[in-house]
Amino acid sequence: MRKNIISVFALILVVFCTLFFQVIIDAWFRLFPVGNEYGVAYNDERVKRGILPIPENWSTRDYDEFSKTWKPCPGVEVRTSKIVVADENGIDSEIDYISKDEYLLEMIYNYKNASNPWRISFETNSKSRLLTKVQADSVLLQWGVLLDKW
Repeated sequence: MRKNIISVFALILVVFCTLFFQVIIDAWFRLFPVGNEYGVAYNDERVKRGILPIPENWSTRDYDEFSKTWKPCPGVEVRTSKIVVADENGIDSEIDYISKDEYLLEMIYNYKNASNPWRISFETNSKSRLLTKVQADSVLLQWGVLLDKW
């Protein structure tokens, strides 16, 4: 009788965990976000440098030791992702991908190149050209992406 109760309880536990696995995983990542050192908590430094911060409602499930890819909630159309690359000495670079219609803006900030940290490319219809930070900020403003909004 006792074995039957334990078997039924184990079966119920397995079914419960299977059904709610995704909910449990999502809750875990919200409580203990991966890459928190250079995640949302690092946004003040990003704003000082003119880098787009990570919105508070973005998340990462990236287990990589040296890079984290942050993504928005479904339905966000303009900013598609941010990749933060770090090594044992600290943060190395950040890459923001911003797209609208057939256009893609890729903004790379290299922390280790203080004299010229930005590499920004603007792509459309298989053509690509480099932009200055001022030109990229103008595109972001036209697309409604503002630093103080995030």
